[in-house]
Amino acid sequence: MPRVKIGPAIPDRKSLDVEIARLRDLDVGELRIRWQNAFGRPPPPHLPRHLLFRVLAYRLQADQLGDLDAENQRLLDRTMSPEEAGQRAVALGRSNAELRPGTVLGREWRGRMQRVTVLADGFGWNGKTYPSLSKAAFAITGPARCPLRCEMQAAVSAPAASHRARCSRSRTRFDGASR
Repeated sequence: MPRVKIGPAIPDRKSLDVEIARLRDLDVGELRIRWQNAFGRPPPPHLPRHLLFRVLAYRLQADQLGDLDAENQRLLDRTMSPEEAGQRAVALGRSNAELRPGTVLGREWRGRMQRVTVLADGFGWNGKTYPSLSKAAFAITGPARCPLRCEMQAAVSAPAASHRARCSRSRTRFDGASR
C-alpha cells in the first residue's frame, strides 16, 4: 500500500489578515523593530514606512502560505533591476536599425499615406533624397511653427490661444510615436 504524505495544516487566513492589520497600525519605529526581529538585522535606514510594511506583510504571508519555489526564485535572481531594464530599453531604442536599400517606410500624415524609400545614400521622398530619416520626416510635416501667413491671420482675427489650438502641428516619427 502506498504511503500518503501529509502536508502542513492549512494556514488560518483570518489570523494572517489580523496580523497584517496590526502591522498597518505600527509607526516607523515599531516597524523597524519588527524588521529586526523578522530578518535578524536592521532595515536599510532609507526605507520608508510603506515599504517596511509591505516587506513585513510579504514575509508574514510567505511564512504562513509558502514562499516562492527554488526555480522561480532563481528566475527572479537572474532578472535585472527596473532601473537597469529601463536603461537597456532606452539603449535599444537608440540603437540604429539596419534598413536595407529598397525598404519602404509608410506613415499616414494628415489623411494621406506618406512613403519614404530607403536608398543607399539616404532616404527618398517625392523625388528628393534626404541624408536622414529625420530630414525626410521634417520635409513631410513641415516646420514646427505655423507659416507667417497663418500667424498674421491669427493676429487679426482670433485670440492667440485658439489660434495655437487650431494650428498646432504634431510632429510624428515613422516608428509611430509622437514628439
